[in-house]
This record gives sequence, C-alpha cells and structure tokens, in this order.
Amino acid sequence: MNNPKQPLITVQNISKHYVVTQNIFSPKTIIKAVDDVSFTISKGESLGLIGESGSGKTTVASLVLKLIKADTGKVVYKDTDLTSLTEDEMRTMRKELQIIFQHSQGTLDPKMTVAEFLTEPLLLHKIVKPYETSKEVSRLLNLVGLSESDKSKFPYQMSGGQLQRVGIARAISTRPTFIICDEPVSALDVSIQGQILNLLKDLQKELDLTYLFISHNLKVVKHICDRVAVMYKGKLIEINNTRAILEDPSEEYTKKLVESML
Repeated sequence: MNNPKQPLITVQNISKHYVVTQNIFSPKTIIKAVDDVSFTISKGESLGLIGESGSGKTTVASLVLKLIKADTGKVVYKDTDLTSLTEDEMRTMRKELQIIFQHSQGTLDPKMTVAEFLTEPLLLHKIVKPYETSKEVSRLLNLVGLSESDKSKFPYQMSGGQLQRVGIARAISTRPTFIICDEPVSALDVSIQGQILNLLKDLQKELDLTYLFISHNLKVVKHICDRVAVMYKGKLIEINNTRAILEDPSEEYTKKLVESML
C-alpha cells in the first residue's frame, strides 16, 4: 500500500483566476477557474479528478504540468518545486511528467507515420541511441497492443481506439513516472473504453506509473482509481478513497453527482 506521507506529487494551494472585461464601461469579472486547491498523489497511485464540465479539472492538469502559470501556490514533484523552474528546466522535467489527451488524433501530424511520431520524443529526450529507435518503437507498440505493421501507418488509416493507443505509446515513450490522463476514453465507443482502461491499468503495474485521471464519468473512475477528488466551481470540495466517494460521500454536491452518474 502506498505511503501517503511520501507523495510523488504535492499540490499546495494552487489558484488560477481570470479577469474578464466586456468593454471599458462594464465592471471587471473575476473567474476563479481554480481556487486554492491542494492534494497529494502517492507513487503508484491513481487519483481521479471528477466534476462537471467547467469545474476546473483540466485547468488543474495544466497547472500541475505548468502548461499555464499558477497565480498562487506551488506544485512539488518528488523534491522539486515545478512552479519555480525556468521553461528550459521544465522542458527537461517533462520527460518524467506526461499527458494522455482525450483526442489523440488532434496531437498527431497527419503527414507523419506512427514510427515517425514515436521516434520524435525518443530522440528529443535521448531515451535511446538513434540506431536503437526502430527497436524501441516496436517495443512501445507491443506494450500498447499494436503490431509491427502499424509502424508505417498514417493517422487516417487507424481507428479511434488505435490512435488512442498510439497516444499512450508516445506518453510512455519518455519513460515517465507520472501521467495525467485527461478524459482518455470519453471520445471512444463504449466497447473500446474498457480495453483502453485495462491497458492503462496493465501499464501502470508493469511500468510503475502514477496517474492523475481526469473524468466526468464515475463508472470509468471506479474502474481505475484508488482515490477520488471532487471539483466544484474551481474548488476541491471532497477527497477520499473511491469506495467512500461512491457509497458514502460527505458533500451534498458529491451525492447528487454520484446519483446522476451511476
């Protein structure tokens, strides 16, 4: 069992507010996209982050990876404060911190083959020597359930499930320890969702991965997450083990969320 006293990721009081002005005569409106959010994720754990659309889930993910800058608070990975790093330092750190997107097809260059797409991060982060890239691409494809023949394919020649497997292969190509899964199965057919979730669970065990799993679907979260954090209007209102959240939530909002989703 993971030791909660030794987190891999520590998020401390992060906030991101946006000031919106319609015109020079209207008052400014402050949108609190993320408001004073704190949580930890232990090594090897899968933490689900759930909430309605617009609750701040994806903004939290962007803040954790420093894709956007937090107004206040900090994110600590192991012993490193990510919020204090320069862009060059963060670029190096991202080898260990990866993300799987909802629509992998949107991240794929339609003019690149699968092999080219996977070779790119291997060379960028110097994961293997140049002459070893073909062998490593084959290994990655095997890990995600694709075949050697898929190397030469372009995105338009693959199904949605296959493209998501390519996206997962790219995420694990840099040999990370932490991956944010941002709605990774919501765009897939129900018949394919279970296959991808099982793949993510198998990879977590085999590669010793830690996940922050963002979803609006509690059935998906139930399948893969150890604990669940609930977002509402930019705030984290409840966090507990998955069973407690699903069977005995303490917040009224969470109760309604569970009732509406399960």
